Amino acid sequence: MGLEYVYLFDILDEGLIVVDEKQKIQFINNRAKDIFGLRNKYILPHGSGKIEEGDIVIIGDTSFGDDDGGLDSKDLKVLGLHNNVNKGDYFLYIGKFGKGGEFSSGKVLSASYKLEKNIEENNLKVEIDYNQKKVVIIVNEKFMELEFIKSVGHIVVLDKNFNIKFYQAKGYTVRGETIKELLNDNSFY
Repeated sequence: MGLEYVYLFDILDEGLIVVDEKQKIQFINNRAKDIFGLRNKYILPHGSGKIEEGDIVIIGDTSFGDDDGGLDSKDLKVLGLHNNVNKGDYFLYIGKFGKGGEFSSGKVLSASYKLEKNIEENNLKVEIDYNQKKVVIIVNEKFMELEFIKSVGHIVVLDKNFNIKFYQAKGYTVRGETIKELLNDNSFY
């Protein structure tokens, strides 16, 4: 494909993906990258890695088992939780990976749910707002927000020094960074 076509396709308002006969992507324009979250503009940058024991994990899931990679109660054991959470319930969690923490879950009966915890003088908060269609995770005044249409599973990981190690942004499913994948030892990028 010539450079003049690449430029032309990148100025389109529509997302464009060109796939060959083997279903391999040959071209994806910038609008499609934005739609799928492949060209993230992270407000708070993070490196690549994995969740490790002792990392602080914060989760806000609007509908357990839906847009979180198919999360189920067995996946929560790595967080130190042995409780059952039903598919479709909201789920909030703040704690240390492998060591347990505080959580809240249940049927969605309200417009918003919040969970807040102080760990070593660090204020951690997660809130689901169904009216504004967003999940907000706050770490010491740093806001990491993820909007949703139907549902979303949002996760933030902090290292032992409370530095942001990972947070989800648009396109996490395409990148293989769902909550289920990350809790099951997958890497984030």
